Order: sequence, then C-alpha cells, then structure tokens
Amino acid sequence: MAQAPATPDAPAPGFARHQRLLAVLVVLVVLAHAAVGWQVAESRIGEGDADTAPKALEVSFVKELMPQAPPVLVAAAPVVPAPVVAPVAAAASAASAPQAEPLPTPVQPAPVPTAPPPPVELAQAEVEPSPVLPPEATPSSATSVEMNLTNATPTAATPQPFSWPASTRLAYQLVGDFRGPFEGHATVEWLRRDQRYQVRIEVGAALIFTRRMLSDGVLGKMGLAPQRYDEETDAPFSATRRQTVRFGADQIELANGMPIATVPGVQDPASQLVQITWRMLTQPELAQPGQVLALPLALPRRLGQWTYDVTGFQTINLPFGATQTLHLAPRLGDGRGDEITMEVWLAPSLQYLPVRIRFAQAKTGASAELTLASRPRQADDAPTSTATPPQR
Repeated sequence: MAQAPATPDAPAPGFARHQRLLAVLVVLVVLAHAAVGWQVAESRIGEGDADTAPKALEVSFVKELMPQAPPVLVAAAPVVPAPVVAPVAAAASAASAPQAEPLPTPVQPAPVPTAPPPPVELAQAEVEPSPVLPPEATPSSATSVEMNLTNATPTAATPQPFSWPASTRLAYQLVGDFRGPFEGHATVEWLRRDQRYQVRIEVGAALIFTRRMLSDGVLGKMGLAPQRYDEETDAPFSATRRQTVRFGADQIELANGMPIATVPGVQDPASQLVQITWRMLTQPELAQPGQVLALPLALPRRLGQWTYDVTGFQTINLPFGATQTLHLAPRLGDGRGDEITMEVWLAPSLQYLPVRIRFAQAKTGASAELTLASRPRQADDAPTSTATPPQR
C-alpha cells in the first residue's frame, strides 16, 4: 500500500518537541520573575506603616573607614570603701578600761613587694601594649597598616570617653552551599541618630533566597536595647515569610505571640553583631584568646543564652590588604538543628567590625560565608558619648 506523501507544512517530530520544551521554559522564567517581583513589592521592612517595621533612618556614607588602633577609654573612678568607725559606746568603754602593759613589738620581716592587681577597667590612662600574638599569627611584614597597629593613626593614645561608632555600611561577597554551591551578596548597616539605632542586614543569592533583618531600638548603659526585630525571607514560588519580635520593659513577645520575661542585655539576631563590637570596645580584656563572651539572644521562637569562645588571632587576606582579626566561635549545643549559628572574625584595627561572618544550619547542612568586599564606609555622625565607660 502506498504511503501518503508528507505534508510540506507539518513540522518534524523532533522540532515540535523542542518547541514544547522552549514554551515550558519561557513560562517558568516568566513565573519566576513574577514571583520575585511580587515578593519585592510586598516587602514591608522600611515602609514605616503603623503595623509594619519602622522606617529606615536616612544616612549618607561619605568616607572610608581607615585602620587605627582601638581607643583607650577613660577608666571609671575607683570606689574607695568608707573607714569602719567603732560605735561610740564601745569607744567610751575602751577609754575607761584599765591600760594593759604594752607587749613588746615583734620584729617583722621586710615586706615582699608584690605587683598591683590588674585593674577592673582595662582602659588605662596610659596606652596599653598591643596583644601578644601567637607565632603563626604574628605579621611577617609591616607594610600593611592593618597588620601593624603601631603605625596606625595615634589618635587613640589619649584616654577618651566611649563614643558609639558613626553610621557604617559594610558590603560583603557571599559564597555558600545549599544543595549545591551558590554566590551572592550581603550588606550590614549600622545606623545611628542621637540615642536611636538600627541594624539592617540583607543577604541574598539570585533565585535561591533573600533574607532581610532589621533591629530597631535605643542606646543604653548595657549597649544596644532592641525594641523591635523584623525578619523577612523570600524564596522562589513561595510567599514572603515574615517574623517579628517585640521587646518591652518587662517582657518579650516572640514571633508566635508568646510572651516571655525579659533579661538584662538581651539582643536579637541582627543587633548581636554590633553588641559584640560594643563589648570588645568597652571590655578590651575580652579581646584575648581563651576568653568567653556570652549574651542572651531572643530568636523568633525562643530566648536562649549564646556563648562565643575567643579562639585566637588570624590574618585574613581582604581585597584591600591582609588584616589581623580576632576569631569568635559559637559553642556547639547553643542552637537547635533548625536554627542558624554564627561564627565571626572581628578586625581590631577597624573598630572591631566583622570582616568575615559564617552562618550554618545543622538541620539542612546549609552554610554561607560573608567576606568583606571593600573598606567599610561611614557617615559624618556627631559622636554620642558617655562620660565614663558604659556599665557592664
């Protein structure tokens, strides 16, 4: 039987299959862009509506932060105990008692001079020497300003009151792994106006995730005092996930609405970065290997105590030069499997700002590492000072 001739206008079977695949791909790309655009439009951080996150503080970052030695703070006046005065009746009784024959004074050995005890406040009226580094962390060259603090700007040699750092913006390169490697970007902004502060963090990788965090509060005697924490997480083809923690004078309202009693010095996931910097600036004894830094942390679902071990000094090669850092590692067991732990490297020559941050989640195995991509930029904020170092 003779076959009918093929119609000239009919596409070949392989070509038709490629057309269908191409159409499906176009639809997926359009939906992905629509989803991302919808999520960005729905972001409420910074809008300032009555029931949304506070409006962002407006700041212009006009200068680069150059390395210098950490400041020497004015030490608080020592507390001299009042002399113990005997009661009047006891004194009168002693005066009326018969005088006993004086005993011979025994010969006392000459006192052995001892070194004075270390001061409670390490901020002295004299410039303190730089910390002693282990041999493997000792800089081999003095060409880098970050690695040779003796050549840094000598403005920190004069004792001075503690001043909060000016508003600062840090830009990071992001590399990570979540079911495969990815790259992205991140920014951390420390914003200050008078006694109010904001810490704004954004971490994102294209078509994988974007997370925005905002801590809003006031400056207090124990460092940062958060009043509200907002967190947004975007992922393709899913609605924006929002969580809010509210801080009151006596209690904290978690993201699920559960109230819990507050604790002194409590922080949130965003403010803890700046609080750690504040602790290092006001308690320089912590900036030594072997020290332990602990702080209470209010997460969206619970309040816990987080502990960081100061493991030692490390040199990190950044785009603008080798930089000496202090490494802080979180203790295992502080977080749960679905919570994100943070490991941080602080640069003493850059106001103890974090130049590298590593996040990890045990449950999923996901991790992300942020490395400073350029010098921090700061605003010309008027200093907010205290007459003496803040209370601890």
